[in-house]
Amino acid sequence: MTMTNQDKSNEPVYRQLQLIHERYFRDVADAWADSQSQCRNIQTEFERGIERAYQSQQPEQFRVAQDEYQQKVQSLYSNPTLPQQYAEAYDKYKAALKQLIAESDINDLGFTDVRNLGQSLLSVSTTAMNLVGPVSPGAPAASDPFSPPGGAPGAAA
Repeated sequence: MTMTNQDKSNEPVYRQLQLIHERYFRDVADAWADSQSQCRNIQTEFERGIERAYQSQQPEQFRVAQDEYQQKVQSLYSNPTLPQQYAEAYDKYKAALKQLIAESDINDLGFTDVRNLGQSLLSVSTTAMNLVGPVSPGAPAASDPFSPPGGAPGAAA
């Protein structure tokens, strides 16, 4: 459900914030679902390989199935796609939130709007911090929630 700029201008601020918030969590859920689908595919391929090895009673086929499984799992867990998708979801959230704030008249915001903004910031930033993966020393995490949109600290958003 993508909204155009025209649609957004007709929505009250609280609804726009709600949509931005929901889109972040949908993007994270979609990335996770894609990752889990890949895991299930690898597991199914392994189980079929074990089944073929059992039916043929060839010990070498058991080893081949195990080796292929280990290689695919290792490749999946070293693939940077999932952390990148999490980082992109967070960057989109920050950019949309920045645009919403820039286009809003602060005097039109009520107590509830400000509270909802704070709750959204807290829940999204907490989630994003928990999705930051292991990083090599000296390299910022791709999904570092404290980096501006676009990634590099100090980069203009």
